[in-house]
Amino acid sequence: MSQSKRGGFDYDSYVLEVNDNFIRWSGSRTVAIPYDIPQKELLELLPQINGVLLTGGALELVTPEGQ
Repeated sequence: MSQSKRGGFDYDSYVLEVNDNFIRWSGSRTVAIPYDIPQKELLELLPQINGVLLTGGALELVTPEGQ
């Protein structure tokens, strides 16, 4: 993202349109789950949804044993 566009972006989170379209084309609705959602809220939310799309990136979701 260019520096000029970055300066006007003041949202905590967002869903890329392409990811939203991918889900909608399958006949479902999208619900953004914040990466820092408290565990209690996450455990209340998960039974209400039927899938999760992890969009990737440089985030390690699992810590290898011994680290």
